[in-house]
Amino acid sequence: MKQLLISLLLLSTTMAHATTVTVTLRGIENPNGVVRIGLYNKKDGFTELDKAYRGNSVPIKADLSAYTSFSKLPEGYYAIAAFHDTNTNNKLDKNFLGIPKEKVFFSKNAKIKMGPPPFKEAAFYVGKETQTLLLHAQ
Repeated sequence: MKQLLISLLLLSTTMAHATTVTVTLRGIENPNGVVRIGLYNKKDGFTELDKAYRGNSVPIKADLSAYTSFSKLPEGYYAIAAFHDTNTNNKLDKNFLGIPKEKVFFSKNAKIKMGPPPFKEAAFYVGKETQTLLLHAQ
């Protein structure tokens, strides 16, 4: 019985510090394909979908926006990288110079310079409060 009480106390403490981040993506140019979104909790592998802490593939709405949320996130720093996968080939298409041919999105609307922004420029802190982010296409 004592072990059960301790387990419940630990679980409630963990859940009390988990929160939700809701993401809206705007600036999508056409309704083709889907938006692929990665939520990252470290700089290593930032922007690589297969290395995301969590990921979603979401449809494009009639108003050319997309929405998703990530629930039960522990406190910490996170960054989001997403792209409009217009041809649903599961990868960001680029031209011969490596410049994206499909629209991209980053948390904090971090800008592309000579490549994707570093994790620290897109990172935001998730605490105890639910957050709503608005990301604009680049």
